[in-house]
Amino acid sequence: MVDKMARPAARYAPLLIALAAACDDSPGLAPHADQLLDGGLIGPGLCSGNWCWSNPIPQGNNLGGVWGSSATDVWVVGEVGTILHWDGGEWNAVASGVSSDLHSVWGVKSNDVWAVGNDWTLLHWDGSAWNATASDVKNVSLTSVWGSATDDIWAVSTQGKALHYNGSAWTATTINTATSFTGVWSSSAKDVWAVGGGGAAYHYDGTKWTLVASGTDKSLYAVWGSGPSDVWAVGDAGIIVHWNGTAWSRDASNKATARLRSISGTGPKDVWAIGETGVVTHWNGTAWTVGTTTSTALFHGIWAASATELWAVGDTGALYHSSATAWNAFSSGATVSLHGIWGSGPTDIWAVGDSGTTLRLQGTTWKSVTSATSKKLNGVWGSAANDVWAVGEGGVIVHWDGTKWALAPSTTANILLGVFGTSANDVWVVGASGIALHWQGKVWTAVPTAQTKTFHAVWASSATDVWAAGDGSTVIRWDGVSWKKVDVAGANTGFTLRSIWGSSSSDIYFTAGAQAGFHWDGHALTTGVGAGNAVWGMSSTDVWIAGDVGGTSHLSAADATHTAPFWTPYASGTTNALQALWGSSTNDVWAAGDTGTILHWQK
Repeated sequence: MVDKMARPAARYAPLLIALAAACDDSPGLAPHADQLLDGGLIGPGLCSGNWCWSNPIPQGNNLGGVWGSSATDVWVVGEVGTILHWDGGEWNAVASGVSSDLHSVWGVKSNDVWAVGNDWTLLHWDGSAWNATASDVKNVSLTSVWGSATDDIWAVSTQGKALHYNGSAWTATTINTATSFTGVWSSSAKDVWAVGGGGAAYHYDGTKWTLVASGTDKSLYAVWGSGPSDVWAVGDAGIIVHWNGTAWSRDASNKATARLRSISGTGPKDVWAIGETGVVTHWNGTAWTVGTTTSTALFHGIWAASATELWAVGDTGALYHSSATAWNAFSSGATVSLHGIWGSGPTDIWAVGDSGTTLRLQGTTWKSVTSATSKKLNGVWGSAANDVWAVGEGGVIVHWDGTKWALAPSTTANILLGVFGTSANDVWVVGASGIALHWQGKVWTAVPTAQTKTFHAVWASSATDVWAAGDGSTVIRWDGVSWKKVDVAGANTGFTLRSIWGSSSSDIYFTAGAQAGFHWDGHALTTGVGAGNAVWGMSSTDVWIAGDVGGTSHLSAADATHTAPFWTPYASGTTNALQALWGSSTNDVWAAGDTGTILHWQK
């Protein structure tokens, strides 16, 4: 397995508007040099082995926590063991050595930092590397970490347990197994707060944990204070409660109603909270004032380096910085789910998805192009750069002529899911209720299939050898005259076939989502193809499959046996579901999927 998110440093500077930049798409080359965009430097996407983020950038995994020892030493943690570091001038990806989701990060000083997450993950940074640390507890998800000294650090879990580090070992104590804890903060070894579900607020006095009425029954997600008599907790529906040293009380000055997930400050008159839809609210010592980051993302972490410098992180790689009065994005790119990808060449690629989204890569930059529809687009294919088709919900068909997208007359209102062709005048579209449409240069014509199952994919080796596949393991074949059902004896008949690709009429792959796929050898369908949502290749000995939880696997000349154990898995660096594949060569492969994920494989 390759290191997660490990590669040379890349610079990322503020973007005031949503832009996206990609990894170099030249086969075999390292990522391109940083580009000057809107007055700032922004580099290529971070990589996991040969898979690099192309959208969003610098990466698209959800980010869970942020903390720094200074404005020039900031750590961010997130899904799939993602760890990023800011040194004041550039963001670096740092190998974590784990693939578990990380939720929180905190440190005593620059060479003594802790990160926690799922699968009872405890990581420590010693100034040189992140190392896993053992504890006496298993099967818990750690959600938050904080401490008052090197030998007094606490982590809490969703299973009602708390872990304490005494400088040499972590030991577990039970607070309340009925409570999911999501926040912890302390001012000293005898003043520790843990907050969680149902408004739970527990205090540790150095001897025992005690439940203290918080004044709310809404879930509390984070806690922070400037001292023992000035502690804040935030949670659902914009709830903010304050501890004055004697009791918790709700602060009614906050007008935000969005869920607040994180809180940080620099003192009793400078406290920040952040959460859903990019809402951020600030305490100035008298009242809370609601503002926005200009993003609609769900934010999970905020950290205040000073009264005029803050970092905030959240879903789909959201990475924002505030200095003085403005929030600036250090991350960019569309975050809608993508369902299809196709290109006319290595520097001209289309990705399509929800809400009529069409993204185009020209050179090294992904740009959004108006598609003439707001309906979900499920597939894209073209015969040339000026002849591209995309299909989707409600029978929508749109065509790119090299200048603009335009709606094409459609003869159906059924959902359309797959599109493929052999030339500009031979294009097929398939979809719900057994629909098959054929383009022969003038109009789209419905062609009977004698089937009622939904077809998800279509592929052709020639105009007289066209394949469609879908629900119930249904496979049909066009011979130039009519569609005929293919016998799938020996293959599971309950699968939903989602994708087709072949190198010839006797070498075709069918993927079936989370289930094992099929292979056609010219005579029969056989099982043994790996699970996946998409399949694509360059030849019979160069085939890729991509699917849920970011899974990718490759069949090469060294393992071309068409059986699952011989497919080589490759870490993609994300757990986002991948829905589509396309490439221009062996060393130039693209995968697209959920929340705007676009990954680029290059050697």
